[in-house]
Parts: sequence; C-alpha cells; structure tokens
Amino acid sequence: MHKVILLFIAILMTGITGCASVKRNYIPEVSNLDFPEQNKETTVYLGEEMLIQGKLLEGKVLNIKQPIDGICFDIKSQTIPLVGEDSKNYYFDGIGVTRAALCDPVDGMSVPKDDLSKICVITIYGGKGCYDASLSIEKGVSTSTEYVQRNLIFSGKKGDNVEFMYVERAGNQVLLTHNVSYDISKNNIVGYRGARIKIINCSNESITYVVLQNFPDR
Repeated sequence: MHKVILLFIAILMTGITGCASVKRNYIPEVSNLDFPEQNKETTVYLGEEMLIQGKLLEGKVLNIKQPIDGICFDIKSQTIPLVGEDSKNYYFDGIGVTRAALCDPVDGMSVPKDDLSKICVITIYGGKGCYDASLSIEKGVSTSTEYVQRNLIFSGKKGDNVEFMYVERAGNQVLLTHNVSYDISKNNIVGYRGARIKIINCSNESITYVVLQNFPDR
C-alpha cells in the first residue's frame, strides 16, 4: 500500500518542475471609488448598490478565458491583478486555484511573456506545473484585500420603512453584513456610518435619492 501511495504521488507531480518563486514587485495605481456623485439625483432598483466607497487598483490584469482542469491544479475562469514581473514572466496570486489532496500548497501563478498560451502554478516549495490556456494580459481595474470597500444596497420598502443592507468587502471576501431599516414618514434624510442620504421617492422596486455625504474615507 505504501508503494502505491508513493507511485500515485509521483504520477500527480509529473510535470511539476522547480525551482520557481512568485515575484511581488508590481505597484498598481490606486484611485478612489465613490458612487454616486454627491448632490445629484440618482435612481437604483431593488438589490442594486446605492452607495459605494473604496479603492480601485488600475493596472495590468490577467484574463483567464476558460477554466483549466489539471492533474494537480484546477484554475477557474477569472480576471485577476498582476502582482509582479521580471524579464521573462508575469506573476499573479493563486486566486481561484484548487489543488488535489496530495499536491503542494499554491504560492501563485506565472505566465511567460513570450507565450501567452501557457499558465504555470507555482507551489510554496518552488515547484511549477504548467498548462495550456486561453489567456490575455490587459489593462483593467480590480479590488484588493488591502482595502475595504463599503456598500449600501437597496433592499426594498415595507410601509413607511425603507430597508438597506450594508456590506464591507476586502477583495472578494465579505467581512461584514448588516441589515438596517428607517422610518421615512417624518424625516426623509437618513444616515448610516457617516453617510447621509436624502430620499426623494421610494417604492418596493426602486428608490430615487440624493447623496449628501458618502461614507468617510479611511
């Protein structure tokens, strides 16, 4: 049985070469994300974002057009930001990579600059397994786990109460959700976590409003 396990591991690791490492030396441009424009009438519909405050990263991104089903690693179709580069490769974090049980943990991924039809998964031990892929390197925007994005989402209206959901995210990770409700029968200006909104018109399907103050930057 021991020999069978060793043989299975050897089969899984076929094509995994070393020694490689992920370069993390790329600094994207960071810009503020504030939606919508203050003091301007805006309409959104049920389930849509009324307020957004956060940061956007502008720079090179990798577009993985088709999912990859490998022996050791599966990679989902996605768009992810560049984290580093050298004279030969672009480097990315190992977002969306699933490894087989007996394969090494993932450190990141690389794409050869002279061959955008290959993507390589790099392990924490310096191993590298490469796969054919449909890829493109483009200029785009993304979010980062280094910055918290705050959203206020319109959840509908019940009687005189307008309902919202507050969400905090870091990259693709949800950090906090909180449902809030306001009675607007006597006051059509509501405030939450430093943001202030004047509600012009509201139904269970849509809301028209003016942002007096977005969430404060932090």
